[in-house]
Amino acid sequence: LKAFLTENQSLKDTDFLFKSQKGKGALTSKSVGRLIKQWAKKAPIEGHYGCKSLQKTFGYQQRVQHGVGLDVLSKIFGHNSPADTKNYLGIDKDTPVSIHENEIV
Repeated sequence: LKAFLTENQSLKDTDFLFKSQKGKGALTSKSVGRLIKQWAKKAPIEGHYGCKSLQKTFGYQQRVQHGVGLDVLSKIFGHNSPADTKNYLGIDKDTPVSIHENEIV
């Protein structure tokens, strides 16, 4: 990101970082979702993936690998409570900690 911003110093704070190819607006989550589905299909990765998949993976990794608090993630995701975030990320108090330490390959 730093390299991109260095190369594009003419960008203003009001400019979109990810612009739509069909207009002057921002890239929408719907468009990103379509791209993710295409990439997963080409990979080939089985399952259903979209924007929420990336969001959940981000949150899960922040919590498990970096120890970010559920209260912080709850605010980022706009959830009503840390308990909602815990459920959203699939973190169960009965899940053995060793599972969270497995490397993603």
